[in-house]
Amino acid sequence: MRIVHGRVTAGHVELDEVLPDGIEVAVVVGASNEPFDLDEDQIRELEESLAEADRGEVVPAAPVIARLGWRQ
Repeated sequence: MRIVHGRVTAGHVELDEVLPDGIEVAVVVGASNEPFDLDEDQIRELEESLAEADRGEVVPAAPVIARLGWRQ
């Protein structure tokens, strides 16, 4: 797992590096057009969280959403 930066141009995501064809990706969209950077500790924490999710070590979203008072 790694983090790759890019931008949207004409409705398409353009990455700063080339990835292999067929690779599955996830896109995180910020609330604004402001770029964001993660420091090494934040990247490590994100990668650890993603690894936990890959292993199925997750909390179902419904109870979290309910606890926060959000509507589905």
